[in-house]
Amino acid sequence: GRFECSNPLFNRIDRIIDALERDISPALPPGYARGQLVGVAAMLNNLTVRIEEKCAILGPENEELRLVLSGVVALLDSRPAHRTLRQAIEARLAEQLPEPARENVKLKEGLVEVIEALPELRLAPEKEAEASRLVHRQLRAQLDRDLALRKPTHFGRLAKG
Repeated sequence: GRFECSNPLFNRIDRIIDALERDISPALPPGYARGQLVGVAAMLNNLTVRIEEKCAILGPENEELRLVLSGVVALLDSRPAHRTLRQAIEARLAEQLPEPARENVKLKEGLVEVIEALPELRLAPEKEAEASRLVHRQLRAQLDRDLALRKPTHFGRLAKG
């Protein structure tokens, strides 16, 4: 397979493309059906490139998320709300998942927990500013990466009308 990610969905897409290109397409006579099949295979190949690009950045992105979450935990004190958030985030950080995509989801859920908890934590002003800076920097980096991976496609233009 073409993928670095160990995700069964990626492997299935790879097998579907291979079957379309090697087995099904040659068995069809030239014409509409074969043309449609070639188009589907091309679309899936385009999708695989995007998946590969996303997979390539998951490791570094997960490390960034870990640093942000650890940074926020370091700002917490012993108050009950702080302790509860600390325990929840430390549990997420302690659990290492073998698949980068699943790890990414788990860490992003932790970031959401932090975002939801921050207004209620009543941190000292300098600590609140630091927590907000960590979270905003991470969100900005994530949006920049997502925008860099997004490419205009024929299908996107069709959907817009």
